[in-house]
Amino acid sequence: PRYRGLYLVPSWTQAKEFSESKLSEINKGSPWISKNRIGKGCKDSVILKTYTNRSRIDLRYAFYTADRTRGIKADVLCVDELQDILQDNIPVAEQCLKHSQPPPGYEHLAHMYKRKILAGTPKSNQNPMESYWRGSTQCEWIVPCHACKKWNTLNTRKHIGQFGPICMYCKRPVDAQDPQAHWHSDNPEGSTLGFHISTLMVPVKGVSPVEMRPWLDWKKDV
Repeated sequence: PRYRGLYLVPSWTQAKEFSESKLSEINKGSPWISKNRIGKGCKDSVILKTYTNRSRIDLRYAFYTADRTRGIKADVLCVDELQDILQDNIPVAEQCLKHSQPPPGYEHLAHMYKRKILAGTPKSNQNPMESYWRGSTQCEWIVPCHACKKWNTLNTRKHIGQFGPICMYCKRPVDAQDPQAHWHSDNPEGSTLGFHISTLMVPVKGVSPVEMRPWLDWKKDV
């Protein structure tokens, strides 16, 4: 109850797209949410979603300036497309978390408050994402090859095979969902948790429960 989120992206178009194609679709498509969290008086605009338990999600954009985030109180700050946001704008947006704390009776969820999530797609080595990555735990998804007994970090073109991921050493198929696959930190002393997620990690088989289509069309998407 009363949990507040702030979603921040570089442009208005991106905020509108996320609001309409993700949040609104979840609110309307989830029987549980529509029954238990949506009611009279709840707002469902592009920049604000509110719920019957007084939780809310604000959406803002900040390309040149983070002034649009001023005055907003939040418990979690979610910055998307981080690579296109000026790094000086991030500390300004973080001020929204200053007074975040769990309500009485929810102290066991303290880890959910004053929380910051940064995500994006790196385009170069000269952007805010690279700076945050260097200070993080730099976790990579590693997968075993049962043919040559070597480990593969699924993040290079050397792992792209005709029908799925392959071992970069012996060129035999590997499975990104192998039971032995796991996250490996290249910088265990990092101050924040950092994860590198690549297309090669996405299941080749199976259907996305959200979009109701195959997770990955290997020939088309890779």
